[in-house]
Order: sequence, then C-alpha cells, then structure tokens
Amino acid sequence: MTDWSGAISSQEGWALICDGLGGHVAGEIASALAIEVMRPLMGSIKRDSDIQDAVNTADQALFLAMEMRPELRGLATTIAGVILRPNSAVSFNCGDTRTYALENGILRQLSVDDISKRGQLLQCLGGFQEPVPLLVHTCRVEPEATLVICSDGLSNVLADEQITAILANRPSDPARALVNAALENGGVDNVSVIVIEPAT
Repeated sequence: MTDWSGAISSQEGWALICDGLGGHVAGEIASALAIEVMRPLMGSIKRDSDIQDAVNTADQALFLAMEMRPELRGLATTIAGVILRPNSAVSFNCGDTRTYALENGILRQLSVDDISKRGQLLQCLGGFQEPVPLLVHTCRVEPEATLVICSDGLSNVLADEQITAILANRPSDPARALVNAALENGGVDNVSVIVIEPAT
C-alpha cells in the first residue's frame, strides 16, 4: 500500500484515479500508463474540451502500447478526476471510478457510472474499441466541501451512508480509513481512494 498526504491548490489543483480493469491484460500497466500521460497535461487544462483532449491522448497511448506489444492486447483502465476552481470543481470520468462531494453532511455523487443495468462496463480507456465521449460536467462545490475520488473497490463495498459516516468522524487519515473499512467489509478488489479536504 502507498500513502500520501499533502496540500493542493484550491484555485487550480487536480487529482485523478485510474483503475486497471480486472480480468484484462496488465490492468496495472494500463492505469500507470494513463496516469503518466495525464500528469503533465492536467496543469494546462482550462476548458472541458481540454479534459477530453488529455484523456484522448492517454487513450491513444494505450492503443499505441498494444500495437507495439501484442501481448498487451486488451490493455484498459477507467479514470475519474477533479479539477479545482474557486468555489467549484470540474468532475470527469470514464468507466465506473467515481467522484463525490460531501457538503453539509450529505454525500453527492458527481460522476456518472458508465455501466449497463446488468453492471457491465460500457466504456473505458484502451480495451478493444474506441470509447464513447467522456462524461465531463462542471459541478458547483461549496468551499467547505470534501471531495472523494475512488475506484469501484470502495464504492462496490461501502454504501454512500457508510462513506458519509466515516468522513463525519473526521479521521486523521480519511482515505486510509475508507480503504480499511472496505477491506474489513470483505473487499477483495483493488481499493484506491483520494480525499480532498478544505484547508483549515
């Protein structure tokens, strides 16, 4: 497990999670490659279309990797992230990795799950076909809101009410508290969590 704690700018900070698809070839490679491609692009994003362009670049990198290494055919990952703006946040996702905002004790899902009624993933980066357009939307977030980004290893195990209760207890390491709760509740999938709290 890897932990990190630090500060990001409330004016232009960003955070994202990529979750390699379980059962697909080298999901760990897919998520790491997507993050590597996205990292230098995030600081220059000004418009929603810039997010789409950055994600398209990551998607193309996965297909190029598969072209160069046929054994990696099927390389795929989901992605979700937030970009902070004054009193607002831009949430974006592709797949079932989620973003939430906790405001006034109420947890609100900002992202939209790209899954069918039967629980099948409808889109991702990489994989076997080009993804449909990314879901990008601007959500107004109160200055005191807490933002959460998580893989389905958390959201498939903990209900929104459980996530809310854990954050309401204000643990010293909220991301670690959520990961531990998912594992203690029988989670077997990879659990990735980012919690962004307002400065105090």
